[in-house]
Amino acid sequence: MKVKIIPATLSIAIAFFLLFNPINDAFKDYLISRYYDPPLYLLYANISNNLKIDALSVISIKVVNGKEEVLFEENADRVLPIASLTKLMTAFVIFEYPKQYDLSKAITVSDDVLEINGDYGFEEKEFSRKDLLYAILIESNNDAAYALAQNVPFEEEGMENFIKLMNDKAKELNLGKTLFTSSTGLSVNYSTAREIAELSKIIIYKHLDIFKISTEPSFNISDVSNEFNYSAVNKNELLGKLPNIIGGKTGWTKISGGCIVLIQKNEKEEYFINVILGTDSQESRFKEMEKLSQSTYGN
Repeated sequence: MKVKIIPATLSIAIAFFLLFNPINDAFKDYLISRYYDPPLYLLYANISNNLKIDALSVISIKVVNGKEEVLFEENADRVLPIASLTKLMTAFVIFEYPKQYDLSKAITVSDDVLEINGDYGFEEKEFSRKDLLYAILIESNNDAAYALAQNVPFEEEGMENFIKLMNDKAKELNLGKTLFTSSTGLSVNYSTAREIAELSKIIIYKHLDIFKISTEPSFNISDVSNEFNYSAVNKNELLGKLPNIIGGKTGWTKISGGCIVLIQKNEKEEYFINVILGTDSQESRFKEMEKLSQSTYGN
């Protein structure tokens, strides 16, 4: 295994090279994902017209009866890491196969899963698929996402088959710049702000329950024997702060920076889908999304 050590001066040099050299965008994205560590703010686009969003990629669209209008965008087609926004597709695949993924049935969260992730204090016990799904969408639980993907109820079982289902769905939905390598987003999965917005629009009209779950403030998680209990708390700090939120998802890794999806709906049955990729911290994704929402919601 090769260890990558990038001095700060080299990291800054790479940033300026990418900013001021007219190389292919796909090659830029490759260099960023492979060699460039945060701070990501060196690559932010300065947005004019009285709205400046400090992020690598932004889009805001209004959707009425399935038809969309772009309200604001900046670098919306740029391929970037999406961190735990990945879990929107993880949930989408589960909802696409209701017979195979009976949410009332239980699966075991194994020691193998906990050794790989182990970031939420789960124990090796049986949990209902429903509880694991709620843990994914409310607190972005990696153990739950991995366990559900590992227990694929098809002839070809295992994580690789679930990832194939995710990528097959992306292809079916014409998300041509989206690629998944995991169900969690801990490894580098790619998409664009525009394609995440498109996936969100499809979820609204096909599996709205995904977003309904994502707005629950908390949910009690317990194993089937009720020996293990804890409360999954929502990570979206904008719930209760901005009006009429009907869905959302957060994400963060060192490579991706802060990512967030926010869905609002007004009294005219108009949906506002906002996507931000690549803020410089977990906290700033909420600050930037609040600015974006306040500028676009109701327009």
